Amino acid sequence: MTAKAGPMYLANSLNEFVPNDGVLQLEAALVAQQIPVTTRFLPGMRHGEAYLDDVEKDVLNFIATWI
Repeated sequence: MTAKAGPMYLANSLNEFVPNDGVLQLEAALVAQQIPVTTRFLPGMRHGEAYLDDVEKDVLNFIATWI
């Protein structure tokens, strides 16, 4: 992670196959570089596109804020 990275929106299900500790490590690395980050955890085991409807509004707001 470098300070040149742009703001990031991270989303993950609480029980999906991608471990949450990786998401938390990425979030911590972004914070350490003072890079804006929004992290959202959702219930269940869904991955990626499976929870897109749940995060779509947040993602669009995030993009509108940072792009």
